[in-house]
Amino acid sequence: MQRRGVSAVLAGVLLTGMALPVAQANVADSQRQLQEIQAKHKNTAAQIQQLRSRAVTIEEQIQQLQNQVQQTQQQISDLQGQLQSLNAQIADTEQKLTAAEEQLQIRQDLLNQRLRAMYEDGTVSYLEVLLSSTSFSDFVDRLYALKTIAEQDKKLLEDTKKKRDQVQALKAQLEAERQQQQAALARMSDTKRQLEAQKQMQQEQLSQVQQAKQQQEQQYAQEQAAMDSLSAAIQAQLAAMQQSNVVVEGTSHPWLWPVPSSHTITSDYGDTGGRSVPHNGVDIGAPLGSPIVAVDDGVVVYAGSASGFGHWIVIRHANGLMSVYGHMYASGVLVAPGQQVKRGQVIGLVGSDGESTGPHLHFSVITGFSGGRMVTVNPHGYI
Repeated sequence: MQRRGVSAVLAGVLLTGMALPVAQANVADSQRQLQEIQAKHKNTAAQIQQLRSRAVTIEEQIQQLQNQVQQTQQQISDLQGQLQSLNAQIADTEQKLTAAEEQLQIRQDLLNQRLRAMYEDGTVSYLEVLLSSTSFSDFVDRLYALKTIAEQDKKLLEDTKKKRDQVQALKAQLEAERQQQQAALARMSDTKRQLEAQKQMQQEQLSQVQQAKQQQEQQYAQEQAAMDSLSAAIQAQLAAMQQSNVVVEGTSHPWLWPVPSSHTITSDYGDTGGRSVPHNGVDIGAPLGSPIVAVDDGVVVYAGSASGFGHWIVIRHANGLMSVYGHMYASGVLVAPGQQVKRGQVIGLVGSDGESTGPHLHFSVITGFSGGRMVTVNPHGYI
């Protein structure tokens, strides 16, 4: 139960190493913030890794498209070279064809002249040959010669026509090949345009991914800075608390139950029971003389009488909190101030001294003083 009039000497001793709830709350809040940022930081790192992988994939796709563009361009260059060669061949063939047609025309004209000279209405003018001959034998020779020349001219004309036809066929073949090459060139040019369009799209995606990655990296750096700042703040708070023998509540192991022989709670923490203020501890009912043990290792900072508590013991623990044991008789106090006690060590015997309705132990956990009153917390968080 809560009491007034605590000894000024005891208050001074207790305040030296008191666990400050505000400091504990600050550390707990900083740790909570740190955990939240760490979770975000981990998620940000995962997103950055995903974006990096995506960027690598897109870069590989861009490189593949670039290779295809280069291959297509090489094919286009080859086709253009072939077209140039075909155009040159066609031009040469056209010249040959023109020459062949001219030669054919010349031979045709020559043959016609000779035929007109040899034939008249489809028959040979023997009279002309006879009049120009010196003898019959000469006549026969002249007539044979004329026929031979005519046959040779005709054969030459046919050969010229054949050559012209061959040149025309070659030109037609080259023209067909040129059309095929031009169609292939058009297809290749279209393929190149498509590849370049795909490459442009991939480059735009890569730019977006890199921008998103940069934003995530900036966020990652900001989160890292925030974590570093919070970690430094927590370390500073812990160092300050350690200097004052204060640690964050809940970091130590649970305490022992102070009355091993009894777990009967006759009045719990926070009960009013007709009081003007809530109960600031736990009353554990037990027979007179039942052993009371130290809930954890610590140093006895007070052992003696106190108004309302009869005789009590106050132990300061390594975490800066203090455990209070009240309502013992003078003979039931088994330790002295300054004494080191161990966890589970018997420090007193259950009594009913002071303002008590029967044998019990009043057990409290205190963190400090405010306005001459003990600042307590619920013991169930520790025992």
